[in-house]
Amino acid sequence: MDSGLLWSVKRHIVLVVVIGLAVFASSAVLLWSALGFPAPVSSRLDIIKVALTVVAGVGGVVALVVAYCKQRISESAETRELTKLRNERFGAARNQIGNESPTVRLAGIYALAALADEWTAQRQVCIDVLCAYLRIPYEPELESEWYIDAESEVRLAITNVISCHLRDGAPVS
Repeated sequence: MDSGLLWSVKRHIVLVVVIGLAVFASSAVLLWSALGFPAPVSSRLDIIKVALTVVAGVGGVVALVVAYCKQRISESAETRELTKLRNERFGAARNQIGNESPTVRLAGIYALAALADEWTAQRQVCIDVLCAYLRIPYEPELESEWYIDAESEVRLAITNVISCHLRDGAPVS
């Protein structure tokens, strides 16, 4: 856990406890003075009941603050873990795109496109990587027995993925 976040949580808890104790003390004094500074045992029991009720309320507030802080910490840890996972996926897809084999490069292209669909914060980075691949100088093999060689297929896949996302009605633009 981050030390700054831990310090913030501790500060919040201490603040709530101090406020609770101040409310408890002032409530006890006001109630005691409102009852005319009673001395009988029954009045003291009433004061104790009220004091215990105030303590229970302060305890409830402290429990809520602690639960809220735990929730925030849990959500931030989950966000960090998801970002770490997406960064690892990005690195793996990037490495696939740089591979010698055209089939591995195709897999990297589709993996990067899928990652861009779900990672809105870094979507443009994923697109930039695909476009950077297209900007790498390339001359097609004209002597190929196929109409299209493997590198042309990879580049065609990139333009196809990008163009599918630019069409009207695309699930993710």
